[in-house]
Amino acid sequence: MTGIDKDEIKNKVKADEIFRWYFIKDPKKQNIYESLAGRYISELPSVESFEKLSNSALYVVNGGIMTKSELNEAGSSSEAKSIDFCWECNGYTYYASHKYTKDEGGAQGSQYNDLKSFIRQANKSQKLTNVFVAIADGPFYDGMSQGRRRMDVLKTEANSSKNVYATRICDLGNLMTSIGRAS
Repeated sequence: MTGIDKDEIKNKVKADEIFRWYFIKDPKKQNIYESLAGRYISELPSVESFEKLSNSALYVVNGGIMTKSELNEAGSSSEAKSIDFCWECNGYTYYASHKYTKDEGGAQGSQYNDLKSFIRQANKSQKLTNVFVAIADGPFYDGMSQGRRRMDVLKTEANSSKNVYATRICDLGNLMTSIGRAS
């Protein structure tokens, strides 16, 4: 494609530190937090059939789960929210949206709003064996919005008496245990 031999590029990357720096991806853009969250979830007791979904493979729309092709056939929906992870545990299928947000700012507010939209779409679910979890990690969610902690706002908006929850990744195992006991 470029006319340059692949082995020549590999050798140059190995030998030339400045050349190597050209190919390094900014850690903030590597989505390392989502990878860590996926590994954490997959290692929780009783988690089966864990999947880290790529390229927005599944969406929650009006409480239902749709694939990307089903969403396109339905004419797409701006209200559809992508799902980052899905797994099974104790007879339930879990669908999670995960955000790690560190600092205040416009883009961070968008991540917060995405989680709120995910919760609103999931709250419409009638299938109680589907559990939806908005996972909000990072110091941003300890900050205030409209006089309340953002994490508390998410928890209030989630219909936890039914099948929709907001939590931090470190509390997910306890949440799943309590859901398993309730069944």
